Amino acid sequence: RYISMGADMVSYSGGKGVLGPQSTGILCGRSDLIEAARANSSPNPHGIGRGAKVCKEEIAGLITALELFVDTDHHALNSKWDSQCQHIVESLEDIDGIRAEFAKATPELDEFESATPRVYIYFESSWNGPGHDKIIDQLANDDPSIRVLKIANSGWLPQNVPGIMISPVNLLQGEPELIASRLGFFVVPMTEEFEWSRKTISMAFGIGWFANAITQPFIGRLHDRFGGRIVISISVLIIGISSVLLTFTNSLWFLIIIYGIIMSIASGGASLVTIHAVLARWFHRRRGMAISLATAGASAGSLIIAPFTAYVILLLGWRITWGVLGAMILAVGLPMALMVIRNNPSETGDSPDGDPHPEDNTPSLSSKSNFSGHSVSDSWTDALRSPQIWQL
Repeated sequence: RYISMGADMVSYSGGKGVLGPQSTGILCGRSDLIEAARANSSPNPHGIGRGAKVCKEEIAGLITALELFVDTDHHALNSKWDSQCQHIVESLEDIDGIRAEFAKATPELDEFESATPRVYIYFESSWNGPGHDKIIDQLANDDPSIRVLKIANSGWLPQNVPGIMISPVNLLQGEPELIASRLGFFVVPMTEEFEWSRKTISMAFGIGWFANAITQPFIGRLHDRFGGRIVISISVLIIGISSVLLTFTNSLWFLIIIYGIIMSIASGGASLVTIHAVLARWFHRRRGMAISLATAGASAGSLIIAPFTAYVILLLGWRITWGVLGAMILAVGLPMALMVIRNNPSETGDSPDGDPHPEDNTPSLSSKSNFSGHSVSDSWTDALRSPQIWQL
């Protein structure tokens, strides 16, 4: 194209979009000029380009990269970049004070910044969060590090508004979602209000995961002793109250105690661990189907509650959102747990899988005498001494 516009010779980088060695390049154009350039480069000993020589391995790398570049479906590649940009833009929609725009690639304009699609994120005067310099630093210092371009007072800035620019060229699979998720549902509003770093607030969430993990065996013991109905109902009650209390968060310690300890431990009591134990008593022949449906229900619930939570935060703020979620748990989840859950089919006069009693020959899970084998035990301490529990 440039030769047809009158250029005698065009020079291209062997790196960047071609993905070859960064120290290589390509000359295209008049053969006499290319021969002159070749005469002044390595391995000719007296050429002016001797100090900028390219080794044979780099030449081989460039040729391979060029072959791959020519064979690349650039239309599909640009479509992938467009989709990645759109995902980032859509994740930032409706946030007050932030305006995200997707700029499609326009290589026909022959401008460097328009050769690939990109995302411009502008911080309007109504934005009351951290400045774009602080956001850039946070993205860069978090793990993994995300590097974006500051476009304030830049010739690349389409509009005279401070902001940042994101290019999808070097993004790998899943990384656009990572960038979008950095502005999480609760993390961003809470870090902005309290000026906590992401590492600080993530510590509270990490303590929660740890507390949930180490208390699972004790939750299981409570389930065995008191039954799933009581354990699950009390856990749901604690989760609901804790969610409401989080509206009064005023310090990191408050967040750690309420969310990281109390709420996280209670979550173990209302988790799939206890629910699956209840289902195992209600279903024998169709136990696999019942447990898989319960697991799928938990995943489906997350798909519904996540966008709902994000919407309420944008509409009412994170404090009220915690209260709304807590009220929903207490008004819907707790009554359902009390009314629906029963520890055994016998409590309602039923039998496992709904089979008639005379035809139900399935052993009762509550009686050890119905089982045989060296791995049967009523004691969790005995279970921990057995190799079977560690194999599982």
